[in-house]
Amino acid sequence: MIKAILWDIDGVIIRHIEYFDEWLKKENYNNPRNIINEFRTTGINNACDEGNLNPLDAIKPFLDRIGWKKTSEEYFKLQYEYEEKYIDIELLKKIQEIRNIGVKCFIASNQNNFRKNHLMQKLEIQKNFDGSYFSCDFNAVKNDDKFWILLKQDIKSKYKNLIFENVLFLDDMDININKAMKYGINGKIINNLKDIEDVFSEIEKNI
Repeated sequence: MIKAILWDIDGVIIRHIEYFDEWLKKENYNNPRNIINEFRTTGINNACDEGNLNPLDAIKPFLDRIGWKKTSEEYFKLQYEYEEKYIDIELLKKIQEIRNIGVKCFIASNQNNFRKNHLMQKLEIQKNFDGSYFSCDFNAVKNDDKFWILLKQDIKSKYKNLIFENVLFLDDMDININKAMKYGINGKIINNLKDIEDVFSEIEKNI
């Protein structure tokens, strides 16, 4: 029985149809897909998400290569505003419905400090969720054991009666799901909206 859900953000609450680098390409920036993807996949972005690098400094060499003339902060602000259209507002409403019947809901997300602060405001996380666990606060991303050790310690200290077998983690990456399951938390891979709807259906069956 599901008593609590850990929600990933990107790929679950925010499901991108088109990424920001596609917009950059249309605006004739220099090879943004490959260059920005290099930032995301070479470990630099992970270090930002762990809170070990300042994302404003870390991304600047990549922005120079695509021909971005403004500041790194302006780049991120534009990116985050672009991505806001993909926030599933109806899903946020549904999350409130299941919270009202006693299902605890938490954020579990890899984010740098800069984007975390943006999302805390835009998603009204303190209002819409029972708690939040960001990689930049743990100095560890979700495929790191440390993330789950610290998350479980915090939840256990606040919700002593919550059994982790009744906690479900929703994420769009197998590597993160597998790590959560290693620590006794059930996981479900999210590929589309139907996968999320199936979770709500299971909760409704057990009301």
